[in-house]
Amino acid sequence: MPLLEPKPGALRPHSISGPAPDRVPVHRAAGTPEPLRTELAELLGAEKVLWKVSDLVR
Repeated sequence: MPLLEPKPGALRPHSISGPAPDRVPVHRAAGTPEPLRTELAELLGAEKVLWKVSDLVR
């Protein structure tokens, strides 16, 4: 076996027993709540409001 041969199976969990412990809570999964998002967009402009969870985590 070559030293740098990829092993994709090594990256997969062995068993899935439910949600990951670092999973975002359901009430936060949609990102910034809609009333706040709209108000911020009115004040700052829609292009300056980060609302998706992936943007907020950065």
